[in-house]
Amino acid sequence: MTVKKSGAGYSRVNGTIPGIDCGDVDECSNYYPNGSTVTITAAEPGSKFTVWEGACNGIESCIVKLDEPRTVSDIIDAVPYQNFQPIIFR
Repeated sequence: MTVKKSGAGYSRVNGTIPGIDCGDVDECSNYYPNGSTVTITAAEPGSKFTVWEGACNGIESCIVKLDEPRTVSDIIDAVPYQNFQPIIFR
């Protein structure tokens, strides 16, 4: 299984089966036994997960049945910086 990350945000893709944790890289892969099912999630604080593409579609966690080589892509957007002014009570 290969995971590709794209977008302006930061993502850390993790799987329910150990071996897929992409961290800071834009692409990572791992081999799993044929027939395995892996659930992967993405996004870190300060980023907003947008959509899965490839072997997964949609906006929720991605469940991939590994009955053949699979590629999953995620798109992560950066969350705009919010500059809030403090409220001072007197």
